[in-house]
Amino acid sequence: MRLLLTIDTFRQFLPFQNEKIIVIGVMEIDHINKRKDFRFFTEWDLGNEKEMITKFYEYLKGKISEVGSNNLNFFSGKSKILERLFVVGFNILRFDIPILTQKGIEYSIGTVSELNLLWSSLVVIDYLQAMLPYNKMKIKGMSWERFSYILRTTGYKVPRIPSRGSQVKELYIKKDYESILKRNKAKLLTLYSASKIFEKEKI
Repeated sequence: MRLLLTIDTFRQFLPFQNEKIIVIGVMEIDHINKRKDFRFFTEWDLGNEKEMITKFYEYLKGKISEVGSNNLNFFSGKSKILERLFVVGFNILRFDIPILTQKGIEYSIGTVSELNLLWSSLVVIDYLQAMLPYNKMKIKGMSWERFSYILRTTGYKVPRIPSRGSQVKELYIKKDYESILKRNKAKLLTLYSASKIFEKEKI
């Protein structure tokens, strides 16, 4: 099972300093049942950041348990497939996972060691790291927009990201939540296209 993951935040000044997660977007790809589903955890629908983070971790822990239960069938001989849970994103090793861990600690969802253990139990794929050779091995300048552009040059249909990360703050202040969700969904679809390109799978 793959969970394509991306977040959007309300950042006032520096990263991680009083930065608020406002959307957690997930595209769930279940190879066994050949199913693809979108899930959006939003601060405005759930009422506050704490509730959103709590619901997301409940969902993630549920998926970990689901994969574990499915693997019991493998070890009992009822299934020939041994599952792993993949989490796929862009810059998730340097941003998404660290800030989700930070928020999990802030809201007493788990300790540092508990949350580190949770994330390290997953197979994490970060496409920003994979794209560095196309950007002179520099992180600076390797934005979502450039990532999408490079993928489009391969001939695949990759959506354009409708707004830049720097615009999210203004959109949030204006309560233009629809535009923020459109950006988040476009990022998930970009990750989906990247999965097909890099992994050469029909997913």
